[in-house]
Amino acid sequence: MMGRVRSWMQRNDFARNVLVLMSGTAMAQLVGIVSLFVLPHFYSQADIGIYSVYNSLLLSLIAIAALRYDFAIVLPDNHQEAQLLARLCMRIVIGVCAVITIACVLFREPLSAALGAPSLQFWLLPLGLNLLLVGWTQVFGMWLTRTREYGVISRNRMVQSVSMGALQIGLPFVGVGGVTGLVVGTFAGQLLATLGLWRTVRPALVLNKRAGGGSPDAPALPGSPAAVAPAEPRDLLRQYRKMPLVNGPNVLVDFARTNGINFLILRFFGEALLGQFAWALRITQAPLGLINGAIGQVFFQKLAVTERGHMLALVSKASIRSLLLGLVPFGLLFVLSPWFFEVAMPPEWSELGIYVQSLTPWLYLNLVTSPISNLFLVLHRQASMLAFSVIYAVTPLVTIWFVHDDLLQTVRWISGEMAVILVGFVLLALWESRRFDRGR
Repeated sequence: MMGRVRSWMQRNDFARNVLVLMSGTAMAQLVGIVSLFVLPHFYSQADIGIYSVYNSLLLSLIAIAALRYDFAIVLPDNHQEAQLLARLCMRIVIGVCAVITIACVLFREPLSAALGAPSLQFWLLPLGLNLLLVGWTQVFGMWLTRTREYGVISRNRMVQSVSMGALQIGLPFVGVGGVTGLVVGTFAGQLLATLGLWRTVRPALVLNKRAGGGSPDAPALPGSPAAVAPAEPRDLLRQYRKMPLVNGPNVLVDFARTNGINFLILRFFGEALLGQFAWALRITQAPLGLINGAIGQVFFQKLAVTERGHMLALVSKASIRSLLLGLVPFGLLFVLSPWFFEVAMPPEWSELGIYVQSLTPWLYLNLVTSPISNLFLVLHRQASMLAFSVIYAVTPLVTIWFVHDDLLQTVRWISGEMAVILVGFVLLALWESRRFDRGR
């Protein structure tokens, strides 16, 4: 049996790469899951609520840090063009982060006041520097996805998660608690992750050599003519201008949705209940990160090289695979979370399990849609993605605006609505795949 498994793994490149990434991701997620249960013993709901706003801004801004050009790194046939594009992305990240830093310095007081969280203004100051680290990490990760060095990505995720979790748990013991401990732990863990990847990609992106320990004859796209002279930087940015121009609106809509949910909950329900919701969302996303953290990155590279006639089959299999992989973990979350979290968490967090249970349908469907969402980027069908994103963003914001008497009731409404919308997204992805296979 083991021999058959090894033989199958040798033949199935996609499964092998997913398991390489999943091995490191599993350890990283395990550390993250443990910290989700430990941190509420050291931080209040209000601390976690403010930190959630900061973290939400950071994660949302990642999408525009490189103006979406980072997603184009896996696409060029010419390996040298991909190197040049990665270096350009690093410079773009510096420029974007500088603009965001200036904006945070100038407008931190009115922004935090408008959100009803005056204490947030201090934490807007380091946001740009933290974004620089995360943005570069994403660029480096795309380069390593192109060169198929998934082991490096896997190990880096483990280092980041372990260091971040250990610091956030340990800092209160040395007197650095509250929002400070959470933010400093996040920053330090990200710094270690960025420096670790930098050591690997520096030969390729600075010294113009092949990166890391992968095969020097293995560019991301089979048969790519690496020896052909690359385009000029300006021509290269123009060639992939659809990334910021067409996909940019999708990013802005997602930014409005992610942060709008947090801001409205903060306004209507306060910092403590925002902390309860945000922590429940992170717990429910844990299985999503464990599975999609591996599948999504490998699947994106596979989408980029799939020819006409095979896309519908690829997307169908990916959707079914995600449904099956998530059935057990999300099923357990839905059934056991109300009892388990009441026992495992401090008394003030007693309703956390009910929030987790309520969010499960939404996040289970998100497990299916997350890997295939890059299909629209690869097929240059961002208009379809934008139409969906608008509906996906407006729905929860309108719901919170009109249904805000009880947060738990509001969360249940949102989860059900978003699950139905995500079923529609899967059907849209299958339809676009079929159009691509038929040459439309």
